[in-house]
Amino acid sequence: MNRQTGQVPEETIKNGETMEERKLSKDNERRMIRWRFLALLLSGVVIILGSVLLVAFWQMHGQQISHSNATLATTETQTSNSTSGSSQINGAPSTWPAQYKNAAKQEIATELNLSIDQIKEKLSHPQVSLFEVTTGQGFQPNQVFPFWLNVLQDAGNFMIKTGTWTPQQAENYWDYWSNHQKSASEEKSMDAELSAWFTGG
Repeated sequence: MNRQTGQVPEETIKNGETMEERKLSKDNERRMIRWRFLALLLSGVVIILGSVLLVAFWQMHGQQISHSNATLATTETQTSNSTSGSSQINGAPSTWPAQYKNAAKQEIATELNLSIDQIKEKLSHPQVSLFEVTTGQGFQPNQVFPFWLNVLQDAGNFMIKTGTWTPQQAENYWDYWSNHQKSASEEKSMDAELSAWFTGG
């Protein structure tokens, strides 16, 4: 208290704090509030980023699983195709692939110095098969079937190169044809089969 005026100094309040001390206290309180707000804000940002990263991880993981499943399905399909080809070893397929037949026909025609149409015309005569056409172009009888087998093997390789067959499928077809060397009746069956390819059968 000012003895001369009898007044309490302005900086003094009821609880003994000065105005300056009260001001500092309020500043500290506001500062704490700001820090708490920033801490909450930072926690929220961390939670959001964590959620985004977690979602991204699961999406990538799901895509990897889908890709793995697709790869497995493709492998199973290829295995199924190879297995289905193996059933053709002991008997002729119900239909021969057009690409396969055309590749074989073209190579036979080229080696005989004839066109496919010329071979077809020769086969239109009675009692003429591809065997007679082949020997008529200079092949010895014992050379005919080895020649055809080489052609058919080339046709199988062509099917592999075009991606139409797997190597296993080509081998299965080759096994079917190579069995025709074992007897005269099977060679005759091979002659009839290949002749039909040219005549449209």
